[in-house]
Amino acid sequence: MAEEMLKADPRSAGAMVMKGRVLLAQGKTPEALPLLQSAVSTRPDSVQARFYLGLAHLQSNNRQAAESEWVEAARNPGRFAQP
Repeated sequence: MAEEMLKADPRSAGAMVMKGRVLLAQGKTPEALPLLQSAVSTRPDSVQARFYLGLAHLQSNNRQAAESEWVEAARNPGRFAQP
């Protein structure tokens, strides 16, 4: 599904995040990182993109970068943080 969404709109941050999440779940962190970085560049206000980029950084043993993304995500949690 993410592949189809990216083909339809290569700049779709939502599709990038979706594909990045799949790659992270598959243990393909090096492939997920640039995709999630592009999602954040496209939509810097996307809490989901920042959260999963932080997770990718953590899986890459870059705790400082992970924390930085999560701090940015927490500044504007929007509906992502709502119960």
